[in-house]
This record gives sequence, C-alpha cells and structure tokens, in this order.
Amino acid sequence: MYDVAVIGGGAAGLTFSVMAKRQNPKLNILILEKNARVGKKLAVTGNGRCNITNTDLSASHFHGDREFAQKLIDKFGFMDTVGFFGSIGVLIKKEENGKCYPYSLQASSVVDALRFECDRLGVITLCENAVTEIIENKGYYTVKGNGNYTAKTVVFAAGGMSGMSKYGTDGSAYKLLKKHGLINPKPAIVQIKTENTLTRPLKGIKVYATVKIGSHTDFGEVLFCDYGLSGPPVLQLSRYAENGSTLYLDLMPEYTQNDIEKMIAERASLDREPSEFFTGMLNKRVGQTLIKMFGQDSKKLAQAIKNLPFTLCGNTGFVNAQTTHGGFDTKMIKEDTSSKIYKGVYIIGEALNVDGDCGGYNLQLAFASANAAAKSVSGYLK
Repeated sequence: MYDVAVIGGGAAGLTFSVMAKRQNPKLNILILEKNARVGKKLAVTGNGRCNITNTDLSASHFHGDREFAQKLIDKFGFMDTVGFFGSIGVLIKKEENGKCYPYSLQASSVVDALRFECDRLGVITLCENAVTEIIENKGYYTVKGNGNYTAKTVVFAAGGMSGMSKYGTDGSAYKLLKKHGLINPKPAIVQIKTENTLTRPLKGIKVYATVKIGSHTDFGEVLFCDYGLSGPPVLQLSRYAENGSTLYLDLMPEYTQNDIEKMIAERASLDREPSEFFTGMLNKRVGQTLIKMFGQDSKKLAQAIKNLPFTLCGNTGFVNAQTTHGGFDTKMIKEDTSSKIYKGVYIIGEALNVDGDCGGYNLQLAFASANAAAKSVSGYLK
C-alpha cells in the first residue's frame, strides 16, 4: 500500500512529490503518468524556455476563483518558488517585464531537476499508466491503471484540457472524481478566430495595439492570421471571447480620434498615391487595406484606426490552449486543496477552477497548490 498516489506527473504532480517527501521522508509516494515520460507539457512551456513565475503575483492576474488563488499564493509566493527551485539546482533569471525563467532558458532542465529530485528522494514513477478509475473502499483508495494500486490518499494532478492532442490532457481524467462539481472547462490563452475578410489579406503582419473585448482590454503585439488574431494581448483576453461578440483594435492608442482625423487631413495635402497614404504612420499593408475599405474619408478612417471591429467566431481550441479556464469547483475544496467530497483526495494545478494570465502565473499556481497539498497530506496521514 502507498501513502500517496499522485495522478499525473506534470508540474504540479512532480512538485508535490518533492515537497511531500521533504515534509516526511517516510512517505511512500507513487506517481502514475499517462504519457511515456513525466513533464511532457512542462518541457515545452514558454516556447521551450519555461516561464516559471512572475515577480508580480497580485490577484488581478488570476481568474475563476481569484480569492482561492490568492490564498494559495499568499502561502507560497515568488521568493518561495525561487528558493524551492534553487534547492534542486535551478537558478532563476528575472527579466524586465517581471517574467522569470530558468537561467539555462531550457524548460527541459526544469523537468530534469524535478525528476532527479523525485528519484533521489525515492518517489516511484510509473509512466504509460493511464488511470481509469478511483474506488473508495473503507478509508483507502484503489487506483486502477495498468494494475490496481492501493493508497491512503490520492492527489489529483492530471491537469485540465489544454494542449490535448499534444500531451494527452483531453479532460477524460475529470470523470475519475464523478461526484465533484465541475465548472465548464473552456480554452484559455488561445488564438481567437474572427470573420477573416480583413485578417486573411494581412496574414503575418504584426502591429502594436490595444485589444478590447467587452470591458476587458490589453495592449501588445497583435498578429494577423488567416483564421483571425493571435499575439499576447489576444491570448490574454481569449477567455472572454464569445461567438458573435466583437473584438476591437485600437491601432494608435496614444492618440484620440480627433488627433487622427487632423493627421489624415494633413496627409491628404501631401498628394500621395493611395497605396502610400499611410506610409510612416501605419504598417504599409494595414494602411493600404484601410484605404481599400474606407477610401480617404478622414472620419471613417480615424474611427477604424481607433475601433477596428472583428466579429468573433470561436477560438483554435484546446489543442492550442495554454491552460484551461474552469475546472473542479473550488467551493467544494478546502484551502489545503483537499476535497470536501472525497476524504483524503487533494486536487491541485490546472484541474482547479482557477487560471492565470500568460506570464508564469499558471505554473506559480501549480507550485502553490502543490505546496498546500504537501503540507496537509503529511498531517492527514498522521
């Protein structure tokens, strides 16, 4: 019999296992991983660089149950993460925007360090071992995979649904905890599909713009694609995108619409060819496209530059999503991440109804929830 069966050998599962063994070296911990190796998704996160955390961990960067997230972060924050990874040999590099990476800039090195520490501490890992059922029996749990494994506690770290075709996180693990409330999972931090009359001819063009969906705004580099829009601010706001709603781009956020109308009127006196009208003011192809759509009407052009509309038609799906918005209802989960429904079961990481912005927030949440569970499990088993 194992003390703990960990479902999932990703960022949360590996971190929990290290932390729990450090809390109590006598714990007999088993990790059951569906994929051929642990940390498969972690190894490619952050474009292979692994954005581990962020210096700014304020609650505004989290979504879903923000209060629950803040309680976890308060107990395991930025310096705790830096210290933990330093203890397993991963030096953290800070960038000016607050994002933090391993000094090697290799996500694989983070996976290796966690794996090495699990091995050193005696954590047992079984890969290619998908869990199909968890059965409660007289205070213990039978976890069914390639075999039947009995454990006193279970830590659910199987993730959500993001990147499902690449990493096998298709959401099927949710059914393992059938009685637990599940808030509708949606793709988050994902490219947005739009009506593409404008985006297709501009495919590959990047502009800096303010993006607005409803009352939510963000600023940064926006990429036009044949299917719609991408880029950091688009990904950031994707959790708010609903089919049929409208996304607006402000291509010149530093200027008012009146300022832009005056600029256009002044440019008209330069007597340029229409194809060169916006040269020096906007990306050339963007300017040419606007001229084709609105002519040289200063009011219409200024309005389009400040509020260029795109009808939303969905997103590129879980296969391209970086995280999952939604998950197990945190109202049924205690602050130590233990389930109020299943005694001795803990839920950590992406499976929770909490998700963070792009920028290291989702990994920080994985580490903070792993910390809470690790501290609680040892006491529970006593």
